[in-house]
Amino acid sequence: MTHAVCALVVTGQVDTPRAESLGLLARLTYADLTVFPIDHCFSGYWAAVRGNHAQLDRLGAVRGGR
Repeated sequence: MTHAVCALVVTGQVDTPRAESLGLLARLTYADLTVFPIDHCFSGYWAAVRGNHAQLDRLGAVRGGR
């Protein structure tokens, strides 16, 4: 199954200098939410650098489905 992740959403305090050092530039900040737009090049780069071993839980499992 293909997918496209277009942003990272962070709740709570953000270390802005650290985020910027990783190429993340906040485009929306509201209350305790910060949104960092990303593209396939960004996620592909970090998958290669950190390894591609993690998997997201299945949506159905998260919502209590099958």
